[in-house]
Amino acid sequence: MSLYYRNKFIAALLTVVITLSSMPFMAKAEKKASGTYQCDWFDESLYYPYDYDDSWFSGDSYEYNHKLALLALNISMASFNSFNKDDRSENIRAMLENCGFKTKAYGYETEGYDTAAVEMARKTVTENGESCTVVIAAVRSGNYGMEWGGNMRIGSGENHLGFDIAKETVLNYINDYFADENISGRVKLLIPGYSRGGSIANLIGAELDDGSYRDSLKRADSIKNTDLAKNDIYVYTFEAPQCTKNSGADGKMYGNIINIMNPNDYVPKFVMKDWGFSRYGVEYYLPSAENCANYSSYYENVCKTFDTLMEDTDKKSDSNFYNEEDSRSVGAMFDSLMSKLADSVFKNQQYYAENFEDGLVFIAGQYIGKKLNAGNAMKTLGVIIAAVALGIIPTNMDTIKSDGFRAYLASRIAESDASSNLTKPQIQGIIDVVIALLEFAKENRSDVKALLGQLNTVLNVHQPYVTLSWMRSIGQDDMLKINGEAEKPLHVSFNRIDLRYKANARITADYDSSLGSLHWNSDSDNVVSVDEDGFITAKGDGDAIITVELRSEDGKLIDSERVRVTVHMNTLEAFVTTVKNIFGKAAA
Repeated sequence: MSLYYRNKFIAALLTVVITLSSMPFMAKAEKKASGTYQCDWFDESLYYPYDYDDSWFSGDSYEYNHKLALLALNISMASFNSFNKDDRSENIRAMLENCGFKTKAYGYETEGYDTAAVEMARKTVTENGESCTVVIAAVRSGNYGMEWGGNMRIGSGENHLGFDIAKETVLNYINDYFADENISGRVKLLIPGYSRGGSIANLIGAELDDGSYRDSLKRADSIKNTDLAKNDIYVYTFEAPQCTKNSGADGKMYGNIINIMNPNDYVPKFVMKDWGFSRYGVEYYLPSAENCANYSSYYENVCKTFDTLMEDTDKKSDSNFYNEEDSRSVGAMFDSLMSKLADSVFKNQQYYAENFEDGLVFIAGQYIGKKLNAGNAMKTLGVIIAAVALGIIPTNMDTIKSDGFRAYLASRIAESDASSNLTKPQIQGIIDVVIALLEFAKENRSDVKALLGQLNTVLNVHQPYVTLSWMRSIGQDDMLKINGEAEKPLHVSFNRIDLRYKANARITADYDSSLGSLHWNSDSDNVVSVDEDGFITAKGDGDAIITVELRSEDGKLIDSERVRVTVHMNTLEAFVTTVKNIFGKAAA
């Protein structure tokens, strides 16, 4: 080769190398990931470490998994609206994409009293040689603006109305996503949520469990086109308010909905249990002086965890956690105050909906959610309640209920940015709320005074980084020791079976017969057949999946289990079977 052509060849080769090196390299999604995510909360951006592992989805959703629970909490905190008004979901998207997921946001551009948003994500993973799709539905759980108003919209029905409206919105987003992305085959679905997002996730999980989700859909059901079993639905909620009056909410069917709460947090005590409210699923409580004898060691550990986690901020553990003495009393105090609020102030659910709801929806949505300047209204309310509780000002309720005092409160409300949007009935409704709270403070002076004495901790205990510190400071054994495990309605004796050709075996199933009956099937009858009692017969070389379903009398799927069966044949057996399959008759 001449020098001229050799140089031309080298130049061309270099061009190819440079071009290829500049092209994006598409690597296979890793099974594990770690990193730091951003959580935008009120007026600051906070940064926390996280870990991810595909294997955390290999377990049964009816069994508590602390690592998966911690991941769910991190996802919930990353799902908060970012401060970037042009890209509200950038924080959660960055986190999930780093874990190998393909993401798509729904509803993040919306903001109203009853809006909701969810970041959907999917990833193909391999479990025991079988491919499945992990789908995450991260319900927006914080920094959501006017949705604060929806938190106060209880309504008069079985479910908390504000959460129920949001549940329907997110369910339709999930259904749309399954259709948009053509999700099919076996699916594992994680639905995490914090506070408001937790209550929404709770209601979604319940409807997926009992099949009633179809009633909420506006388009054709695309979820049913997947192989989504109940033990593949993982719902983890954190500090979620009570959201339903369904008397069967604690049934075994809903055991894959795991609600994690701080016993000293006041938010999960709303809506009041005196009105019959609870949550679907099982409840796991973080350590408190009431539920563990060695709380002092847990307290010391969580304070160290918090101070390490928040070392780049001005936040300190001593104003975010209750010591042993306070922890022992504050939970009961909140229970008592909530009970009195339910009975003496709001009377009952219907009375609340008719007389207080609109005013509280407005206050929460505008002053907390939109962060509008409340003028002196909120400061005045806080000072007056404190003064009443401390006995500084007269406690004659006739004076507080007088027209003069109502006019005074109206003048304070008029100074707020939102006052121009208020009608006279709305203003009077807000004043009714204020007067009711003042009367409550007077009648419960000692308890209110005690809470005011530790106001910082009272306000901080619901902060997401407090829950995160607790979750990081304990492990699987700690959580189970304090709470115990959730029971699953269906268990099988094997998850995998190896059989010789023509051999028989039986898969036994332990289940709650009061919920329904069992139905067996094989996805490959020419490899393994199964009868109505779970007896299996090996018929051909290869693998088959035996599925047993627990269904109610009306056919609704309650739970299911899958067993992989591998049949082994020698060369002669494989040859004879092949001939039979080809010619349809016995071979000599």
